[in-house]
Amino acid sequence: MMAFCLLFNMASTRLVQAEAGSGEGQVSDWASQLGEEAKKDYWKGRKLYEENEMELAFKAFASAYESSRDPRLIWNMALCARGMRHFAHAKRLVKEYVKDARSQNVLSPQDEATADAFVKAVSGRVVTAGFSLAPKDAVVLIDGEVLPPVPEPASRDVDVGSHHVEVQAKGFRTQAFRQSFELGKPNQVDVSLEPEGAPVFMYTASGNSIHVDGRTVGTGAWSGTLTPGSHVLEVRDPVGNLERREVYLQDREKRILELWPSRSVAPWVWAMGAFVVGLAFGSAGALILENQGVL
Repeated sequence: MMAFCLLFNMASTRLVQAEAGSGEGQVSDWASQLGEEAKKDYWKGRKLYEENEMELAFKAFASAYESSRDPRLIWNMALCARGMRHFAHAKRLVKEYVKDARSQNVLSPQDEATADAFVKAVSGRVVTAGFSLAPKDAVVLIDGEVLPPVPEPASRDVDVGSHHVEVQAKGFRTQAFRQSFELGKPNQVDVSLEPEGAPVFMYTASGNSIHVDGRTVGTGAWSGTLTPGSHVLEVRDPVGNLERREVYLQDREKRILELWPSRSVAPWVWAMGAFVVGLAFGSAGALILENQGVL
């Protein structure tokens, strides 16, 4: 099996082939042309790679790449990813390396052939998994690594084996689970995230209008689901008296609110309102409220 070493010898942008971690190969001409910060990170990464500290070496090469944007550092990152047995990530990085190195005219035919051999070598440990996501722009993390977004239908390379999967999207509840990906089998992940929300019930006198964040939502009583965060709730009676309340809601937090602009309401109305609230929240579907909605 072909083994690969870091991209050290670049007199003609040639990839040195040696046992990984052996430190063989000449000092690279291209690395000597990096900026000071990138050069410092490069040498740090090279030393860590030779010491088999793959995770730290990856971070050093990634830092060098961020400050230099030299695609040859992506190759070194790919070797570190392979050393950590993150084969799918390594495969993605090598493809990125080939694309960027070709566009910057620093990829020789031998470089490309070696990169192709690398991809073939790791492909036996990678499967293509399909992801059907709702919402479609949800972010997928495999063992903490964010997978690159792709258009629908979404398919991504994933390492063979059992992994911790998280699916996240702003305004939705994160789903986390274990998922096994196996060679020769369909690997499909279907996830529909639930929107975050806090159920709210408001009640007041029957002639009073109810407003949520400046929108009129009903009169007398209203129930709905509000997004987590701050909201302004108002009740206005027919003669213009206003009661205003600001609330901060957490996801899944249930809130029952009574707002009475006029204190002339008879006590029995208060008691009846409390009874109605108890029915609304205590017996699912037992009471159909006058105004319902989702904001």
